Amino acid sequence: MTSRSKFTDHLPVVTPDDLKQLLCLLEAMDNPPALMVYGPPGVGKTTILKEFAEDPTRDYEVRVKHLSRMDTTDWSGMPKQGPDQKYTEFMPISLFKKTTKKRLVIFFDELNTAMPQVLNAALDVILEKKADSETFSTDADLGESTIILAAGNLGPEEDGTQVEELSMAVKTRMVQVRLETNLSQWLKWAKSKKINPKVISYMDAEDKLIDYSSFRNGEKQAPTPRGWERMSDMLYALENKVKCLDKKDKKRLVETLAIGTVGARRGGDFFRHYYEEGLTAEEEFYQALGVLERIAGGDRGLGDAPELPKQFKRVEKGLDKGWSLKPEDLRIMARLMELPEGYLTGFQGLRLDRVLAALQAAGETIAAATLQAVTAG
Repeated sequence: MTSRSKFTDHLPVVTPDDLKQLLCLLEAMDNPPALMVYGPPGVGKTTILKEFAEDPTRDYEVRVKHLSRMDTTDWSGMPKQGPDQKYTEFMPISLFKKTTKKRLVIFFDELNTAMPQVLNAALDVILEKKADSETFSTDADLGESTIILAAGNLGPEEDGTQVEELSMAVKTRMVQVRLETNLSQWLKWAKSKKINPKVISYMDAEDKLIDYSSFRNGEKQAPTPRGWERMSDMLYALENKVKCLDKKDKKRLVETLAIGTVGARRGGDFFRHYYEEGLTAEEEFYQALGVLERIAGGDRGLGDAPELPKQFKRVEKGLDKGWSLKPEDLRIMARLMELPEGYLTGFQGLRLDRVLAALQAAGETIAAATLQAVTAG
């Protein structure tokens, strides 16, 4: 749990790892209760819930409804028509369509920012996993095993959002938790996702990752985990893909992006951190792995293919200093060795002994043989 009180506003405070454990518990139940996760915008509610539901190893079907963007007509369905139809009855909306997957997950995002009428229309689904049978027939039934997940914001005093207070009748039928960040867990996640090394090295305090005072003070922008991930993506593009700007223009653009993405205070601070010194050897190692992953990702990344020799050299340097490669890193490097020969000509004469040994140890013998051939060529 976080260093704050375990219970805030009488709700249990959970970290991302705690929330994942809670989701595993719901998954083990035959008829799990609905789960409502509160937190400020960008804290990671939607990301964690969707990663759970969309994990391909689970074979679940996830259906997402953004209630703040809906009105009551989105729930009404179409009237049934036919010669024997004597009373008004509606066909259920597509939300109730039977799934062919192992399990169904319904995710209501921005639940407590929906209009009261929309929230009322959704309550039967959230609480009973079905709609009014007299109106929609018994076809409007999701089944007891369906997992109902919901996410919502904290309100104007804490994160500047306008929310509708849920009634106690609704609250008592749900499990409610409040998600807060945990810096050590985020750093572990960031390294696994190859977040830009400069973003990772900047994170030495919780309020750099997310600053609740920015929400409470009504500032125009605030640092959040979502914002830092977006900043990382933009930095990678600027570092490796943008060729039309000189160093001065790039520097000015980094400052603009930082302030526009994570706010004036943290954005300005990060900008100074980004330019205070060159990348450390460890930062170069993780940045290289991120570049290799993008190149291996397909056509969009192939524009960086001329960078392959340089990035492999950085990985070799990192291995020499004692850092290690994960199995997925080695699979990516092996996949890159399958590129057409024209992409690999720049490897000629390079010494990549540790990379070669790592590929061989991982059983990537074909990739190792290709690397040996192109470096000797």
